[in-house]
Amino acid sequence: MATGKSLLRLPGIDLSRTACFTGHRPEGFPFELYSPKNYAAFKKVLQKHVYDAVGDGYDTFITGMQRGTDIIAGLTVLEMKKTVPGLRLYCVSPFETEITSRHGRDLYEYITLRDSCDYFTALRKYYSNSSFHERNRVMVNNSTRVIAAVYSMGSGTGNTLRYAESRGTSIDVINLEALGGWLYAH
Repeated sequence: MATGKSLLRLPGIDLSRTACFTGHRPEGFPFELYSPKNYAAFKKVLQKHVYDAVGDGYDTFITGMQRGTDIIAGLTVLEMKKTVPGLRLYCVSPFETEITSRHGRDLYEYITLRDSCDYFTALRKYYSNSSFHERNRVMVNNSTRVIAAVYSMGSGTGNTLRYAESRGTSIDVINLEALGGWLYAH
């Protein structure tokens, strides 16, 4: 059931030019995400998918501000903004107090995105059982493409993809199992 929050339209969004990211947190990856080699490879794959989207006319990207895929995707877009004119980054946090659970690198990256993006919003002040579900729906409802880093469909990422599919949203999948196999072989 859609709630008032999940029906939120983000300001300045052109649906036909907006994509969002979904994917796992580091512990949901089939490989150690933060080893230098793996991190660089994952970021390069994300960058390729963003360039592909830009080639298809997309210029606005939405991240959900979670550790792992969301944060790395947001940082990738921020970096690309230096060389790709017109890119915009929207950050949608499920709740304001989420930042209090961040420490070290996670806190630094969260603040970097929040302070450097083109638009930031937190959907609620405090956590609720529906916080992440609502955030995922807001991102999909404001996009026509989802760039998804997927290992397990039995996750919030899987739920987001099923919702996007039900809406007819284009889905661009990064298969983390295949990437992990490639990383292991190289």
